[in-house]
Amino acid sequence: MKKNFKNIAGLLFVGFSIVACSPEEFSGADQNGIPTIDGVNFTVNVDQATNTVSATVPEMKGQYPLWYLPAVRTAATDNPKETDFYSTLNSVSRIYALYGDKTVSLRIGNKNGFSQSVVTKTIHVNNSLKDLTSIKAFLATDGGKMWHIADAEVAHLGYGNTGTDGTGTWAAKAGELADLCLYDDSVTFSNNGNYTYSPGGNGKVLYGGITADKQQAAQPQAATWAVSVKGDDVLLTLSNNTLFPFVADDAQYAKPVFRVENISKNIMTLVYDNGKTSWHIILTSAPFGSDKDNVGFQGFDPNSSFNMFTTCKYTNTFYYATSDSWSQLPDPALTVDGNKFKLVYPTASNFQWQNQFTFKTDMAISASKTYDFSVKITATNDIPAATVKICSDDDKTSLIDYERSVSLKANKQYVVYASGVAGQDISNLKMVFDFGGNPANTNVTVSDIVLKDNANDDGRVAPFNYNDPNNMWKDVDANQSYDMGFWWSNASWSQIGNPDFKVSTKAYGGKVYTIKANDGTASEWQAQNSFTPKSLPIAGTDLVDFSCVLSCPSAVARATIKLCEATNDNNELFYKNDISLKAGEKKVLKFTDVKLKNGTDAANVKLIFDFGGCKAGDEFTITDITLIKKTAQ
Repeated sequence: MKKNFKNIAGLLFVGFSIVACSPEEFSGADQNGIPTIDGVNFTVNVDQATNTVSATVPEMKGQYPLWYLPAVRTAATDNPKETDFYSTLNSVSRIYALYGDKTVSLRIGNKNGFSQSVVTKTIHVNNSLKDLTSIKAFLATDGGKMWHIADAEVAHLGYGNTGTDGTGTWAAKAGELADLCLYDDSVTFSNNGNYTYSPGGNGKVLYGGITADKQQAAQPQAATWAVSVKGDDVLLTLSNNTLFPFVADDAQYAKPVFRVENISKNIMTLVYDNGKTSWHIILTSAPFGSDKDNVGFQGFDPNSSFNMFTTCKYTNTFYYATSDSWSQLPDPALTVDGNKFKLVYPTASNFQWQNQFTFKTDMAISASKTYDFSVKITATNDIPAATVKICSDDDKTSLIDYERSVSLKANKQYVVYASGVAGQDISNLKMVFDFGGNPANTNVTVSDIVLKDNANDDGRVAPFNYNDPNNMWKDVDANQSYDMGFWWSNASWSQIGNPDFKVSTKAYGGKVYTIKANDGTASEWQAQNSFTPKSLPIAGTDLVDFSCVLSCPSAVARATIKLCEATNDNNELFYKNDISLKAGEKKVLKFTDVKLKNGTDAANVKLIFDFGGCKAGDEFTITDITLIKKTAQ
């Protein structure tokens, strides 16, 4: 995510008044292609507990936002004065220490220049932050709260001009820096002011840059921390000469001071600004290995008594070869921990079937039944064409035969699943996982293998295939072609502020929509969130299959989902208002062969999620929205 701002940042704005830069300054620029702000809208909200103002604009292909979030400067020594633009992220947040009206302005840029018009919104912060209790409550605990780099987040590390949020020049993609020592470092904050730094298993810290030669040996370190207010900023200060998961320069190490951009239960964004460059750092308190990509379907229950794999007998065999000559290599090292199998491949392979990991089992299946299967696979390097095959021992009869169907991305868990597959008469089932094409020094973990009779309900429902070519919502996701609406109220039905709303992209495609409640609500329809596509017509005679995955880190007693005509809520395809969520549960909501209730055509539809009854701080994620229209014959 590179943007050419280094040499042109000073030309972007003068109080938002001058015309955008000359197109001749951009390679491939077209004067007729200068973007316009017309039709572009953004949401802005404030969390009054932490004074966090958040703004979000939908993703725009070939364009990017330019945000301006001015802070109140009470003295010349306040933290650096903002440059003309503040951030280029689709979603931006900033904590303001002082009460009052805060303005958020948006301009749009592309390779040709910048929109001449600006959209500005004002939002009020009710109170100044004084004792910083709300900030400290998220940051630390009595026993110590551990934070580490949020590698699954876009812009978990970035840099830009001084006075910005540190994303304007470069921002890391999710997992982009996996080859460096960054992702296993951690820090711990305790309520008594103690701080610890750990360099992780590799014993290194990234110091002075973002290349391999900047990795230095490091030791665990104890220090202290404090938070304070300076002007409109909240600052996190560590004791002098203290290490951090990323150290931008010697000045940061000597006197580590960070601006706290936002903080919640699981995410904290910091900015280190040395007066020339701002560095953007996102930390998470989620356990190592947690991943936003894991908000989707997690496979069938590996611990269910219906899982045939847990009671079968098996032997493992390997075929591991390399080069055009298929020279066979020694078997890879295998570590087994229950239903988890870790393999170490020191040498690269080149072709499909050069890296086979096989289970020869005594499981028997029947042609008279249907079956469900799932497995999780994670590799430490990209493997573009992994294969999963379930078949007879002689390879002639297959239950599942996926050829080049699994493209693994480094450190991103992939869930392979199939539901309701027609059985075959096979007495000794064989499962083959092939990782041919693996790079050298690749570790692969295969876990949570499940095979069960489809008639046996283990409590988990498989969604429809998001990547089905007939999934109409996939285009809505890809183009962000929808209008987002909110209507939230208190117990007396007086309208309150909108929730925080964020959109992120999964490693394997699709979007994750995150909705965080800033206020508690009491009843159904007091926390409405609606997606209205730009155009998604449904005929009165159409049959529709729909699924999505909904989750929340905390338990939720009730939630509602409804899909209906955009201009007529009564002409619905489905309405379900008794959804309950266990803490962390990834619940699949699935509706099969539904039709519009009134039997009349809908020029467009509206998808509504209502979380009325939620608690302040509840954070809902919605992903893998799939809508398949089947025209009646």
